[in-house]
Amino acid sequence: DEEEEEEEDNKEGDAEDQIWEHPDVEGSDIEDVEEEGEVEEDTEESSDSLNKKLFAQWLKHRKLKGVVLAFRAAAALYEDDKDRLAQTPARYRILDIEFADYVIAGTFKNAVKIMDWILKRKSKDAKQELPTNFKKWHEIKTLIKWLLQTSIVILGLVVEENLLTMALNSCIPLIQYMDKFQVLQKRFLERCLKLVVHDKESVRFQAFICIRTLAQVFQFPIVDLCMKGMFLKLVRNSKHFNRQNLTQISFLMNCVVVMWGEDTDAAYQQAFTYIRQLAIYLRGALKHPNQENFQAVYNWQFLNSYRVLSMVVCQYCKPNQLWPLVYPLCQLGTGVLDLFPSPKCFPLHLNIIGILNRISRATGVYIPVPPYLLRIISSPEFKKTYKRNTQGQAPDLICTLRAKTAQMKVVAYQRAILSEALYYLVEHLTLHAHSISFPELAFPSMAALTALKKEIKMVDWHQEVRDVIREVEKNMNFIRDRRRDVTFGPKDTDKVTLWETDTKNAGTPLAKHYQVIYDLRAEQLRDHSKMHSTTKRRVLEDELAKADDEDVDWADEDAEGEDGDEGGEADNMDEDDEQNGMGEEDEEEDDPWEDDVKHGGRRKARQQRKGGKR
Repeated sequence: DEEEEEEEDNKEGDAEDQIWEHPDVEGSDIEDVEEEGEVEEDTEESSDSLNKKLFAQWLKHRKLKGVVLAFRAAAALYEDDKDRLAQTPARYRILDIEFADYVIAGTFKNAVKIMDWILKRKSKDAKQELPTNFKKWHEIKTLIKWLLQTSIVILGLVVEENLLTMALNSCIPLIQYMDKFQVLQKRFLERCLKLVVHDKESVRFQAFICIRTLAQVFQFPIVDLCMKGMFLKLVRNSKHFNRQNLTQISFLMNCVVVMWGEDTDAAYQQAFTYIRQLAIYLRGALKHPNQENFQAVYNWQFLNSYRVLSMVVCQYCKPNQLWPLVYPLCQLGTGVLDLFPSPKCFPLHLNIIGILNRISRATGVYIPVPPYLLRIISSPEFKKTYKRNTQGQAPDLICTLRAKTAQMKVVAYQRAILSEALYYLVEHLTLHAHSISFPELAFPSMAALTALKKEIKMVDWHQEVRDVIREVEKNMNFIRDRRRDVTFGPKDTDKVTLWETDTKNAGTPLAKHYQVIYDLRAEQLRDHSKMHSTTKRRVLEDELAKADDEDVDWADEDAEGEDGDEGGEADNMDEDDEQNGMGEEDEEEDDPWEDDVKHGGRRKARQQRKGGKR
């Protein structure tokens, strides 16, 4: 009988119009559980229309039916549906938006208290037993369903931040009442997923709390839908990655990590599925290197998906959790590094290497990233003798996938790439600075770095290299001195692990040096972020002021600048690709970024206008 009732409820929930069907109040079969004798005398005088006094009396005397119907009338006003407002009984009709807000806030604040009082559900039972297990559940089941349906509708209609935050916060205790309404669970999840990318931080946070509570209360299968919904919401909102949406995307990534920790068994299935999908994209680009397959890999959605999956695996990397996915993730990252060897893709390489270092730190697995870092440092781009452009600011490598041709000749860009590569090399060596085999592990990298220092004509970078080499050699001597007194061999793995643990706890010279440069780098990133936002605001203000003072039509001049400069920019890109060893097969790789070339003329024309050149 319970299964049949559940099927009927699900069928009824599919009909959207049923949310707004108002019953005949006097002839309704649903009777209030509480006694209404004391309230009827007070409400007879106000039976023509609903007002604050009448609604307050319903709340005071716990009249659930009146509160729910007034709640539905307030939602109908928000939707601005005249037909539904006309069908609403006059006693429950609301025509004032302020009064509607009052009804919505009062209902959200007191509805759970009224239902718990009717069910005789004490606060200590709230987390132990669902309300559907109490005797009087069936007596108010329909009213609860109306309340839940209207609450979901209101979440899609309210736009005011404080009211929306309050509504989401009040929906958290209502989630337990969705036990017998699977259709409403999915509908509520869809609504919260739309709000989790809201512009306001408070709304996003409350929406995620609702999603997490929904997964905690009902588990399977709703927990799978919550995990999948959060991951897809991240992917769909990360087509572009810049300083403007960095906070929102970082919030979504953290939400995915927290959500997937609710059920690691379900998280393993979801993570395996999405890692496999990323591997399919990579395999297609390796087997059939064309523009379409390259675009499937070379985009922010692929990189952010890979980043959040690595965060999940690093957070839950125990053997009984997601440990088997460590190797596929590492293989996927190294495959992307081998797919795009062009110097223009160095920002992508550095992002991938940073993710691999994070995996190595969390799992203790050795990942061979020094060859990829040394390939960046030894690139011919940093050894050319052409006159370097001293103008321009350092790029934001966190929000950059590909460098432009003109940008690669800027000293600030070259210095940023080399410093970032050197930082990741130090980070990689620091992860294994306590290893008993550190001298043999670090020797190839130090030998190559010493040779490359003489080839790169950048004096200020040489000082950084000398500091790194000195600290690494100091750490190598430190490990040699400590392992001279050991009495065990390589086969005694337990003793080796114990020795490395003691060395790590004692502290190594390289670890101390890395902490210093880590703090310095974090401070530089904060300053760069502030400078980026301030500079962009000033440029926008200058352009608006210039546009207000200018009376000349620049349309023809823009067209001339675009026609005159586009060809030269494109020729420079082609020559640069030939110097880097990119043949005809790689020409298609530049097509997705032709917009940068097309708009080069406009930018130069604007620069000329600002400098007084017509």
